[in-house]
Amino acid sequence: LETGKALKDSTMEQIGYDYLTHLFQVKAFAKAAALCPKLLFKKTALWERWVLEFAKVQQLALLCRYIPVEEPRLRQAVYDMVLKIFLQSDHENFLYLIKHWPPAIYGIEEVTDALLAYEVRNQANGTLREALAELYILQNRKDLALGIFLQLQRPEVFDFIAKNRLLPAVQDKVVLLVQLDSQQAISLLVDHSDEITPSMVVGQLKEAAERKKGTVKWRMWLHQYLHQLFEVNPNAGSDFHALQIELYAEFAPKLLMNFLTSSNAYPLELAYKICESKGLVQEMVFILGRMGNARQALHLIIEKLGDIPQAIEFVRTQRDDELWEELITMSLASPRMVGSLLESIGSHLNPLHLIHRIPLGMPIPNLRDRLTKIITDSRTQASLIQGCNDILKADRVMLLERLHNDAKRAVPSHQLKFVQGGAAAAHHHQGKK
Repeated sequence: LETGKALKDSTMEQIGYDYLTHLFQVKAFAKAAALCPKLLFKKTALWERWVLEFAKVQQLALLCRYIPVEEPRLRQAVYDMVLKIFLQSDHENFLYLIKHWPPAIYGIEEVTDALLAYEVRNQANGTLREALAELYILQNRKDLALGIFLQLQRPEVFDFIAKNRLLPAVQDKVVLLVQLDSQQAISLLVDHSDEITPSMVVGQLKEAAERKKGTVKWRMWLHQYLHQLFEVNPNAGSDFHALQIELYAEFAPKLLMNFLTSSNAYPLELAYKICESKGLVQEMVFILGRMGNARQALHLIIEKLGDIPQAIEFVRTQRDDELWEELITMSLASPRMVGSLLESIGSHLNPLHLIHRIPLGMPIPNLRDRLTKIITDSRTQASLIQGCNDILKADRVMLLERLHNDAKRAVPSHQLKFVQGGAAAAHHHQGKK
């Protein structure tokens, strides 16, 4: 029986061999490759023989996806041979096999070294770079794989970083990360500013802005990073607040005032020069006020903005009587400004002081209406003061009556004894003295 079975197996192998040989002779290589799993059974020797036959006629690409990796599992040398042939001639299939073959069946380190050596001699392409990254992942060298994925600008990089906790590996790859997806990268960098510090990020982005094309784009990304960082943690990037003023002035001047009022970590003189170069008058006024140069700030408000209400509010916050005189003096140069001052100064300064200084004959627009308003406001103010005084007097009378009534109230006898006892003890003590 065993002899009969062996004879049958031998006959089937011979038939399979003959048929595959025929297909090779007629160059039906694709059909031969598809029939190999049926004709070669699970015979290791047969598979290894026909892998070599396909290799000889340079048709491994047709067979590679049928080559078994278990039952039967071929010798490692066979798998290594296939990979090295594809490394030289068929990069797509090389990548496919790296992704689908279990790493235990071939010499992964040897294949990796062969790939690196190939890249030294030849120009690397994206397919081989991806294959190298896959080999690194299989060897648990995920930081090296991350570097390749960033070079290839693969969008799954961010998930790869989070899944494998690779933030330390990104510290010197900020430019590649931002170039891949600026918004996602900036959010990542801001959220992990303790691991990837602002100095690391700013240094790399500034260098990129200086040496790469599209300088404006890189400066914009630098601005977005520092802006988001400031919103999350105002002190985290304090070393770069001077640079941030420059970037706000360039890309988001409407946000600059809020930054100036919130930060104390920038040189005032430099901030003033930047704002002056961009014509940002409101910001210049604020900085001058912080520098203690209120007189120059007031001149800017009057001469550049012509905004009397703002000038009045600015002088009020400075609490400087001489500044009020300066404001009046400057306003006298223009009838329009005198009119605006008359209209707004009443609640801050005695209007008579201004009226007495107006030159005779100055044609002030709507003077009568403005004077009427001043008188009305003065009467209203006087009425309010009188009303407040009346309320104060009424409160005083009420409190005095309450005190008088409390003083007339009878004292309970037990409290009276306590008071009398205390008085007697005090008298006795004084007598001893």
